[in-house]
Amino acid sequence: MRNSCICLCGGISKLQVGEVWHIIKDKRILVHNVPHYLCSICGEVGYDSNVRLMVLLKQAYNQNLEEITYVNN
Repeated sequence: MRNSCICLCGGISKLQVGEVWHIIKDKRILVHNVPHYLCSICGEVGYDSNVRLMVLLKQAYNQNLEEITYVNN
């Protein structure tokens, strides 16, 4: 996984591990411990292609959870 990448706005997105909010339909779900890139200019959040969140977010949504922890397998 890279340490940084260029954002669409031209800023630098740096790799961080932390919390990211997602909105699925009508629910806000907080994902803990997820590796992500955060742009220092526009605040856009992006993910490396090996970060698989969709299954985790679907589980959280179906179980009516507001928070879930990412575990890299």
